Amino acid sequence: MDTNFYDQLKNFLNTKDHFCKENGMRILTISEGYAEAEMEISEHHLNGMRSVQGGALFTLADFACAAAINSFGQAGFFAIGAYTSAILTTKLGWSPIPSMLVGAALAVVMAIILAIPACRLRKHFLSMLTIAFGQIVLTFVTTAKFTGAATGIAKIPDISIFGYELDSRVKNLVFMALLMAFMVFIKNRIIKSRTGRALISIRENPVAAQGMGINVRFYKTIAFAVGAFYAAIAGSLYAHLMGYISPETFAPIQSTLFVTVLLFGGIGTLWGPVIGSAVILPIRELFQSFV
Repeated sequence: MDTNFYDQLKNFLNTKDHFCKENGMRILTISEGYAEAEMEISEHHLNGMRSVQGGALFTLADFACAAAINSFGQAGFFAIGAYTSAILTTKLGWSPIPSMLVGAALAVVMAIILAIPACRLRKHFLSMLTIAFGQIVLTFVTTAKFTGAATGIAKIPDISIFGYELDSRVKNLVFMALLMAFMVFIKNRIIKSRTGRALISIRENPVAAQGMGINVRFYKTIAFAVGAFYAAIAGSLYAHLMGYISPETFAPIQSTLFVTVLLFGGIGTLWGPVIGSAVILPIRELFQSFV
């Protein structure tokens, strides 16, 4: 905010009675604090957004897409992880790591429930179902009081591992790099396992896969669950890296961004989401700087 505005406001308050001066200075203090908080959030936005969204894109790589699931509702699972971890840490005093795991578990349960009708649908009907799920989650976090409604949740603590807080960019960067490498390793092991081969066969021809004895519904449920787990972990990381979350972050456009990056990097490839996020997300941030 303009410093001249502050000076003019202070001079105006000094000419008024004691009551007006006292309460006016409180308003001024709140506005200055808001401006400082806004600057701090903007400073960490680019670093946190790129890192966490890059990790979240693994949710769509060889799990949902390998099972021929056109999911446009990953922002819903992203939000479940973020809000669960934020609520547990800010209102119940939990540690970040257990809160993240609880958020991931809740997202997996929701994914299994969603998979019940989803396994009966195909193509654009399935896409419409996942879009509706994401919209339902967005509406819920926007209206519920314990989620902060449209205001969101602030003062989310930094991630701490055995008492060691990740309170700097360098620490967060190292942690995210190690976590990404671990996620890639786990993803690669799943792809090369019996489950991964079954998902790939379902993607290529679900009828033939079922004819060969593969339980299509069971493996599609696994694809939903694993994808939701990855998205929820990414959402929790986003909440703790940014320190503040609001419903706007989890709008349907977020799911579209995930799919766009995946398509650019390559569906069914190990490093496709990493390459796609490394190219698309900086371009997106660059264009947003002109708005």
